[in-house]
Amino acid sequence: MADISIEVNGIRFPNPFVIGSGPPSTNSKTIIKAFDNG
Repeated sequence: MADISIEVNGIRFPNPFVIGSGPPSTNSKTIIKAFDNG
């Protein structure tokens, strides 16, 4: 599988997709769920 990880301001992300602000990121539980599900 291709390595699509990126680094932004010294923080390494496993992929270039990040959750945006809004209802899907209202609390840590939903943010962790989004991260776990890719």
